Amino acid sequence: MAPSFNDGDWLIIRYGAPFKAGDVVVVKRRLNAQVLDDSLFIKRIKEIATEGITVLGDNPEASTDSRTWGAVPYEQVIAKVLFRYKKARS
Repeated sequence: MAPSFNDGDWLIIRYGAPFKAGDVVVVKRRLNAQVLDDSLFIKRIKEIATEGITVLGDNPEASTDSRTWGAVPYEQVIAKVLFRYKKARS
């Protein structure tokens, strides 16, 4: 979810934490009960609805998110991001 999160950053997350619009969450996408791949996605919640949540990445030109997936079912939200440790710059 660059530019907010970058490769090498460490995240402090909480499994099962309540979330609201504006929170950043970890999502494991599934399609027809199949995991798309072994990747987890970090996305910001735009909207919460009965059918699921709408998530967006912070880089709209390069992000795959609810504009592609549609609403993300609640059971695919793995955790809420609480804090980020930035990767040391060399």
